[in-house]
Amino acid sequence: MSAQAFADALTGQRETFNQRFLRAQQQNRRLDGERFAAVLRDQAAPVAEAVAKVAADRLDPVVSVLFDVCLHLTGLELMGPGSHLPQLDRAFRQLLPTQAALIAEDPERLIRSLSNAVYNLAMEPAADADRWIELMQALTPSIETPERWLEAGSVAAWRCGMAHYREGALTAAAQLPREILAPLFDLKPDDLPEDLLERLANPWYRPAAHPVEPSLHLVGRTGGFQGFGGPFVEPPEVARFGDQLYAFDRQQAWTLFADGFGLVMRRYGTELPPGEPVEWSQFGLDRKGNVSRGELRAHLPQLADWSSLAATEHTLAVTLPHSHHIFLVARL
Repeated sequence: MSAQAFADALTGQRETFNQRFLRAQQQNRRLDGERFAAVLRDQAAPVAEAVAKVAADRLDPVVSVLFDVCLHLTGLELMGPGSHLPQLDRAFRQLLPTQAALIAEDPERLIRSLSNAVYNLAMEPAADADRWIELMQALTPSIETPERWLEAGSVAAWRCGMAHYREGALTAAAQLPREILAPLFDLKPDDLPEDLLERLANPWYRPAAHPVEPSLHLVGRTGGFQGFGGPFVEPPEVARFGDQLYAFDRQQAWTLFADGFGLVMRRYGTELPPGEPVEWSQFGLDRKGNVSRGELRAHLPQLADWSSLAATEHTLAVTLPHSHHIFLVARL
């Protein structure tokens, strides 16, 4: 019955939909009709079918948004057979149908937001779009409004590796009830610390796996040689401007975002920010690789004979003379 409802919704606006497809095809000669038909059948139909079961009176606006979004993504070869981003196909087949009641309320915002979220996650090497889909699907029974869905999606994206989303995610997290917030951090509601947001002021705090005793650790590395897909043509340097870490070589400067859930580098430009860099004083690191912060000490010989250093309150960034990578030390 619902499959017929989807077909009827398409038929009822056949002329309008045909005109939309023809205009899109005129602008993009690579847009293939058979491919788009497969996307409507395999990705859009399950969403429409789910909406028809819970809010049949809202099916027409949902189908209209689905048609336009799928048309755009198919034209970019991001959906359909052999697509560049199979995570989008999966999100439409598996996640969106479980959100039918919310989509019926606000199809334009939710369908487009989900598409953008999955695309951005899939395009970021440090992120996990599949994990985001799983988290959002698991949260379905607890989310009652589109606003809550968007807030949870923001936190989940940060949780799945989008370290540059941290500030917005923390703002969203402050609005979420425990039954939504706890699963995002792999916890049960009763195990969620009452002072979670205060603890998250330390970017390396992970609620489900944080050591009892503070210590210094080499927490990761990022960067790499441009010839192997990295950002740098030569060993980079690091500097801090304001509260932000930057990495740079003679061609480009990059903003460095790093916390317990991900390491992300975003292109900043050909020049560093104006002004003088902030002196690094929160950490100490000698030429033998002995690192310190306050009373904490650690020996990290792989950082011996470093070439540049920069630090925030919680993170030390280190570069080496013959490496295209940036090494990160943090207080856990």
